[in-house]
Amino acid sequence: MRAASRDTERHGDSAALANENDHAVSTRTRIAFDFDIAFSDTRAFQGVRWNVQDRSNYEEFYLRSNLSGMPDANQYTPVIAGVSAWQLLHGDGYSVPSVYTSDWMHIQIVVEDGVGEVYIDADTSAFAFRMKGGWESGGFGVYASQLNVAYYTNFAYNAGGGGAQKEPVQYAENKAGTVQTW
Repeated sequence: MRAASRDTERHGDSAALANENDHAVSTRTRIAFDFDIAFSDTRAFQGVRWNVQDRSNYEEFYLRSNLSGMPDANQYTPVIAGVSAWQLLHGDGYSVPSVYTSDWMHIQIVVEDGVGEVYIDADTSAFAFRMKGGWESGGFGVYASQLNVAYYTNFAYNAGGGGAQKEPVQYAENKAGTVQTW
């Protein structure tokens, strides 16, 4: 990750600027991370990736800066073979409407034993999800799409987890004949 070289008056000298493909390395399945993030309301995606296998396979949580307050303002999704499952995995259990501020926001993500939780500014309406990527380890890191930049600071990583507190949404069993793999 590069140190921020502009806009330090707003974001502080200790902020980091992320752009596409910023990744750190880890081999842990049980993780918890906290960070503060700031971004403009320009249409873009910024967030965190974990269980990174390569550029085409990972789990991610992203924030959509231009959709503050909307049901799809953020989302958890796996990316498999370069294809994001955002259209299949949306709504309850994958996102929560959040109002973004023009200031720093605190994000906490706890992932343990295949279950993840997301908290945005310590919001008690955070959501829990079951990870769908099927990986047990990989790298992690923050990113911002090419459409905008995001500033990150106070990033903390805890290998060994933080203990998921919420239960993911339970969905009905698939109907007979549903194609589940191909």
